[in-house]
Amino acid sequence: MDPRLEIQKAVLQAIMDYTAKHKNSPTISELCEMVGIKSAIDMQEHLHRLNIHGLIAWGPALPRTIRVAENGEDYGE
Repeated sequence: MDPRLEIQKAVLQAIMDYTAKHKNSPTISELCEMVGIKSAIDMQEHLHRLNIHGLIAWGPALPRTIRVAENGEDYGE
């Protein structure tokens, strides 16, 4: 499998896990730490791709707006 897809799957799972535990979405910095990505820009690119594919909803200019879409829940598991 493409390494980017593996990372995106890990990002999606991290969002679901964090949201289940904390009842709100993680920040980009928190996601970077959870998945092991050092660059916020790289994380934003992964989030952008997940958003384009309809797996998440995300308002990049607003904090804690990352939400997993219904079809994203199946992809993350």
